[in-house]
Order: sequence, then structure tokens, then C-alpha cells
Amino acid sequence: MEITTKLFAPSINSKTVKRKRLLDKLNCGFNEGGSLTLISAPAGYGKTTLAAEWLSGLNRSFAWLSLDIHDNDPVRFFTYMISSLQIADKSVGISAKDILGSLNMLSKETLMNLLIKDIASIAPLIMVF
Repeated sequence: MEITTKLFAPSINSKTVKRKRLLDKLNCGFNEGGSLTLISAPAGYGKTTLAAEWLSGLNRSFAWLSLDIHDNDPVRFFTYMISSLQIADKSVGISAKDILGSLNMLSKETLMNLLIKDIASIAPLIMVF
């Protein structure tokens, strides 16, 4: 999968069945200050479509990252994660990206701490992974 397809929500087809009840639940959680929402269902039940449809109606910036089995490498994962976060806000992950090449010498916790600090400074941020 090319990186650009990993970093953007899929487009919504005009023939997509609107799931108003589920969209209302997502909006309710978001509007009430919920900090985490998990969409869980078996493969093929429309989780990605639901998330993309919800985000298209929010008119807010967000980070989107589609992951697959090849993204299990820490350097690749963090590179993709930072790239997706920077689409939402260019200031996120600058320090983390600078040290990413030395991840083997640094701990993953150090990198995550830098990212969390950046994310917290611009909160709220919507991230879909």
C-alpha cells in the first residue's frame, strides 16, 4: 500500500447507506468531550466507511492512518503515524521525526513521550488508526 493511501480517509460513495443512529452516537461522544471512541465489529461491517462518513461531516482536521501487517516495524509505524498527525497539524511530531532515525539507540517510550506532548499541546485532535 502506498503511503498516500494510508494517510487519507476513503471517499464516501453517494450510494452509501447512511447509518444515522451510529453517526449520532459518534457525535454524542465527541460533543460530550469523550476522549476515546472504539468502533468494533467483524471484518466487512463498515467500520472504515462509518468513520470516514462521520469525519466528513465534522468539518475538523483529523489524522487518519490505515495500518496493515507490514507496519509492525517500529520505525515504519512511527514514520507513518507522524506523517498522519502532521496532516492534521504541521507542528506535531517535529522533534520526534528528527530523532526517528536513531530509534534503535533511543527508547520507543522517549519517542512516544515527545509525540504525546505535541498532541496534548494542540488537543483536541481526532485520530483514526
